[in-house]
Amino acid sequence: MKNLATGLRPAVDITMAEDPFIQQLRDENDRLRDEKAALERRLKVFETVFRKIKSRVQESQRTPSWPKGRLADLRTAVDQIVAKIDPQDFPGSAINWGDLGCKAAYIGADEDGHVLHLVVIDEAAPGESEFCRHVAEQLAACGWPDVEVSTKW
Repeated sequence: MKNLATGLRPAVDITMAEDPFIQQLRDENDRLRDEKAALERRLKVFETVFRKIKSRVQESQRTPSWPKGRLADLRTAVDQIVAKIDPQDFPGSAINWGDLGCKAAYIGADEDGHVLHLVVIDEAAPGESEFCRHVAEQLAACGWPDVEVSTKW
């Protein structure tokens, strides 16, 4: 009801604790504090996981499992074996004997932790399985067991 002289409504005596808007703000503030605390806990978990992963990556970079020298040794062994092969032992094979050599050597591990090697010999037709088998056998005799040999032009 308005006061006719002033045109204003009479003041209502409401204490701060009873004001519904103030109570709504307090409830929202409590909810936001709880949400912030939950997010801070999740952030700590993520930071811990990040530090562990970072540490593992840094450790693997400091102590490489497979040094480059080992791959260079494997490539050298392949080139030495290929240089000693008599072309007469592979009649009809599609191989460029003049430029034949190890193009690349790879090293890896499977899910069980077994070390695997792959060599790619350049200047021989893909699928020269007898040639690949022969090189793999010669590598095994030289101390390089379980090397997969592949050929490419």
